[in-house]
Amino acid sequence: MSAGAFSDPAVIEASKKIVCVFVDCDWGNKHKDLSDKVKGYPTITFCDPEGNEVAKLNSHDPAGVSAQIEEVAKKYGRVTFNTFDKAVVKAKEDKKLVLYLFSKPNVPNSLGTAIEDASFKELLEKFILAKSDLAKNNADAKALSITEATLLVIDPYSEIAKAKILLKLAGKKDAKEVRKQLEETLKKSETDGGVRATQ
Repeated sequence: MSAGAFSDPAVIEASKKIVCVFVDCDWGNKHKDLSDKVKGYPTITFCDPEGNEVAKLNSHDPAGVSAQIEEVAKKYGRVTFNTFDKAVVKAKEDKKLVLYLFSKPNVPNSLGTAIEDASFKELLEKFILAKSDLAKNNADAKALSITEATLLVIDPYSEIAKAKILLKLAGKKDAKEVRKQLEETLKKSETDGGVRATQ
């Protein structure tokens, strides 16, 4: 499996956006629940985060494999976050705003739950996402006086200590309210000339 298309740099890079799982069915002698569904070996399938099959690999050349991985990751993948510094660089390149989530590790909060909902996928594509764990040594949280789960929309052309915050949501918010606030912030930014106007 590691030969051919799967050793191609573009395929390796694309595969970082999905979770790759290798299951040895030993030609039907192991994992009968899976091997009964397979007609030939190797079989490569894509599943959504709940484990439901959404596609089978339909190409064997590197360009086709990496394109299909990208497509499946975009359609079915979970929200992925950058560090703030990486998000700023990407936001400037793509001329987008940064959506920055602060949350306590392993502590669910309504803001994180809202934006990780599948219904937000299309809206979130209009931002570059960043996430930071709230901890005592978090310099960004200190600079912005963040002490609880908080969602910010930030102009990427401002330094974190002097961040131009376009939206700040903290505490408990339902998904409907979060969506409304993000959409209004995007609309206002576009009306004001968008991210490019801040250069």
